Amino acid sequence: MSKHSRTHSELPEFVAADGPMDGCCHETFRLFARENLAGNTFDIEKLKQVLDAKQQGYQKTTNVINY
Repeated sequence: MSKHSRTHSELPEFVAADGPMDGCCHETFRLFARENLAGNTFDIEKLKQVLDAKQQGYQKTTNVINY
């Protein structure tokens, strides 16, 4: 999953060093978790990518809230 495949509701620039927020909800993680918990599919490589928010354009993994 690259920064181009994140959802439209995710805006890493909002939680950048000079951004107005410290963190935001990580919608991509929620969608991935729902799909995998429902038993439809499981891809360990996608899991690794979705857990590393830096791969989706965030400066730090602490900028996201995985819910």
